[in-house]
Amino acid sequence: MTQVETPPPRPAPKTTDLGPPSIKDAAATGVAWTSFLHGFRVATSLLTTIVLAWLLGPDAFGIVGSATIVVGFLLLFKDLGTGSALIQKQDLSTDAVSSIFWANAILGVAGTLALYLAAPAIAWFFEDPRLVPVLQALGGMLFLAGLGVTHQSLMQKELRFALLAKTEALAIFVGAATGIVSALLGAGVWALVLQALVTTGLATVLAIALQPWWPRLHLRAADIRDVSQFSLNLTGSNILNYFVRNADQLFILKFLGTFELGLYALACKMLLLPISSINAVFNRVLFPLYSRIQDDDARLRNAFLKTTATIALVVFPCLVGFAMVADSLVAGILPASWLPIVPLTGALAIVGLVQSVATSSGTIYMAKGRTDLLLLWTIATGVFAITGFAIGVQWGALGVARAYAVLAGLLLLPGMALVLRLIDTSLSQFLAACWRPLCCALVMGVGIWAVGRATLPALSPLQDLAVRIPIGIALYLVLSLALNREHLREVIATARRQQSSPAPTLS
Repeated sequence: MTQVETPPPRPAPKTTDLGPPSIKDAAATGVAWTSFLHGFRVATSLLTTIVLAWLLGPDAFGIVGSATIVVGFLLLFKDLGTGSALIQKQDLSTDAVSSIFWANAILGVAGTLALYLAAPAIAWFFEDPRLVPVLQALGGMLFLAGLGVTHQSLMQKELRFALLAKTEALAIFVGAATGIVSALLGAGVWALVLQALVTTGLATVLAIALQPWWPRLHLRAADIRDVSQFSLNLTGSNILNYFVRNADQLFILKFLGTFELGLYALACKMLLLPISSINAVFNRVLFPLYSRIQDDDARLRNAFLKTTATIALVVFPCLVGFAMVADSLVAGILPASWLPIVPLTGALAIVGLVQSVATSSGTIYMAKGRTDLLLLWTIATGVFAITGFAIGVQWGALGVARAYAVLAGLLLLPGMALVLRLIDTSLSQFLAACWRPLCCALVMGVGIWAVGRATLPALSPLQDLAVRIPIGIALYLVLSLALNREHLREVIATARRQQSSPAPTLS
């Protein structure tokens, strides 16, 4: 039976926390490339959002935001978790991968047709007939995504992180340009629709063109059953998690309307999009690597704790700093109609702090093959989340944001205790990886706030940003050198090594 080709590790005299040095180097290089390109991706997305916010206004974002909730849910079915199973399983044959490809293609076609037929009923539920053509058009994303998921998963399994990141960044750039040009030409809400379709379609085309694998004419139910226990539990968890992550926006849409949803959605996008992108970088690299060392708890533990500390070092100051300068940032770059998002940023910053260090725990569940536990935890958190959002919506979008923050804080430690047991790790070890970056970020935030109190009345919003942002960066670096010097030096040294060394050939 022909096996799917994976890059063989180079011979080495010793191992490290992540395995042979060549594998660790590939991971570090992958993180470096993917981080750089994801930074470009985030910057492009944020700039595009600002431009389109000027051109379209909150109502258009609310309409597409409503449709995106539905399409995003259906995208969870594009592969039924088989893409992740392909990465986690180390012994799948080419015939089995071909079966997965054709099954995903069929699912994509079925999803597109189902959404086209269901669009009128969905629009009736949301009491907005404008959603019908938007939903029907966005349904094409399901077919396009279904075609590309297998090739993208193979890139990830073969540690071709740089190539995968480049294809996605290019797709996002072309999609953003399409959206802006369409908006300038008067396309209105369809500018956002075209942006989504072009981004998904181009990412799929590039993945198929650049990944050296082509499916055989082979589709066998037994191949799908071999990965079904892992993939179906993961799909169930993803579906429930999608409802939990979007329940806040569903409550706002249903009870407060599209204008409030537009404000809340933009606040989430500006504050949480960079965080989700950073997590995506680490999760994309770590999942295939964790899968390769899934039976070695010591190496998994060391890798997970180091990753958590690194994420906290980078993300915590960004979130705290954003929340402290949100008033000047929004006033300086957006129209006055968007000012109500400022109070939302404090609560959403807390959500981001928790999600940044908790999201990567999913890779442990997946690498260990315990998607059944992941499903159970998602069910438990979903009950609390929906209850909290239902209560919070009584106080508007700000009440929902605050309920989200409270829930995130209360559920962090129980959730981490569950996953850490899989790799024989304690909560104290996890907290030890987080407390130094958190203290530095909070003290930095107090400093930024104090400077703002002294300078804001005399400066314009952009001038205030020009003063407070450099002060915040300098203060965080000084505090990190005092409290977190060893880890900061390690991260800087790793970055310098990757900058000075060529990327490894993984094909």
